[in-house]
Amino acid sequence: MVTVDPLPEGAHPVLIYDRIGTNKRQTWLMMALFVLIIGGLVTALSFAFGGSWQIMPFVFAGLLAWAIISSI
Repeated sequence: MVTVDPLPEGAHPVLIYDRIGTNKRQTWLMMALFVLIIGGLVTALSFAFGGSWQIMPFVFAGLLAWAIISSI
């Protein structure tokens, strides 16, 4: 009886839990970039049109809440 190894020599199986962990890390990274990029854009536009810096914590808090809720 001949047994066939489904993996090529030197290859390691990829566990589904490894992929899940990678996807979660990538999702959090993308959400952090979303908050930074959109928050920076809103900040730049606010200052360009004479806005106040006092609103920026609320903008970033809203973006952060949106990112957390959408990634759950």
